Amino acid sequence: MMRIKPVEKGLLIIVALYNCLVKASLCDGIPDTIEYDGKCYEFKNTERSYASAQEFCNGKGGILLEITNIGTENFVYETISTLGWSWGFMYIGFTKTTGKNPWLRQNGDEITYENWLFAQKTCFKIMEYLCTSNCVVYDFSWKGWSDTNCEEEYHYACEYEIPKQQDYISNIPSTVGPGIAIPVSDTMKGRSCDCEECTLDIVRPSHNKDETARKINSLTSNLKLDRKTLSKYKNTKVSLVDKRLSAKVLGFTGGGVIVTSILIIIVPDLYKLLCFMTTTYRRKLKKRRKSKMSIKDNQSSCLWRQM
Repeated sequence: MMRIKPVEKGLLIIVALYNCLVKASLCDGIPDTIEYDGKCYEFKNTERSYASAQEFCNGKGGILLEITNIGTENFVYETISTLGWSWGFMYIGFTKTTGKNPWLRQNGDEITYENWLFAQKTCFKIMEYLCTSNCVVYDFSWKGWSDTNCEEEYHYACEYEIPKQQDYISNIPSTVGPGIAIPVSDTMKGRSCDCEECTLDIVRPSHNKDETARKINSLTSNLKLDRKTLSKYKNTKVSLVDKRLSAKVLGFTGGGVIVTSILIIIVPDLYKLLCFMTTTYRRKLKKRRKSKMSIKDNQSSCLWRQM
């Protein structure tokens, strides 16, 4: 039994069609495609000339992929990287008619976004008929655009518009609760629900104020938390030892670096320090001996005079 509140007719239709519509992807009607920014893209891991690739995409109701902003360009690069395909170049749906004419999209408009690699956009030949690189490829190695001869074969991708939603009302009735009948609306073209008649049992909520207040009080009491059970409180009372191997390795490494640095500074001067201390000590001993000898000499001279 599904418990829902009495709502407007439109919401009941959505609930009735949940199982057949909620999981539908916008690009499900076009096999082997990926949805991005309101369009569906089909990446083909084969190589064709520009005309052949464009013919293939047009035959399936699409166009050759056009990179019209940095977001689409990043999407293309990341998609190929995720698929693990080793692509060097990929056709982009831009061409020019002859020589030094502007680059055009497939609908005839001039391109407004470009990401040319160095010296790739302009033909430097004096005679325009020698400029035969009238197509564009995306270079995955350098993440930029290059011009190329349209007869060369490269990888490609097709771009499709997402199928427009077609709203219509089916003749199949659906019973929602006792005595409520609504039509089933299929908003996805070419799709149908798993059931011809969807039935939902509605349990109307109670409007007793006392009962409602009692339920609110019950919910409020259940929401109370004991502060001492929170992890934040426990962490303030307990100092846990970090047992991660990375922490131990970092600690030992840091200690070793500090000790090594101290030794590097002290060891070269340690010998000099010892020599200095030894010399100082010897000088003090000599001074003491001299002072003692002078005292004895004075005493002996005094005794001699007295005699």
